Amino acid sequence: MINNGSKGQYILRSRNTLTWRGIASVKIPSFYTSSTDWRNGKVDKDQRRGAVFRAASDGRIWNADLHAAEMIGRYLFLKPKLETIGAALAA
Repeated sequence: MINNGSKGQYILRSRNTLTWRGIASVKIPSFYTSSTDWRNGKVDKDQRRGAVFRAASDGRIWNADLHAAEMIGRYLFLKPKLETIGAALAA
C-alpha cells in the first residue's frame, strides 16, 4: 500500500484509528536512521555498506536494517548533542 503512492492515506487512516481507540501515536522521521549510530549519535553514511552497519567508533557490526529499526525504537530516548542545542539557541 505504501509503495503505490498512498502513504498519506495510510498515515491518515492509522492516525484516525489510533485516536479512535485512545492510543497515543508519535510520528518519527526516518531520515538517516540507517547511517546513524544510536549509541553516540554519529551520522556517517560510510557506516552503512549494503546490508551491513559497521560503527565508526568501535567497529561493531550489525545488520543495517535491524540497526535502523533499533534507531527508530530508541528515538524518543536519544539526547540531542550539546553543540546542536547551542547552535540553535545562537541563531
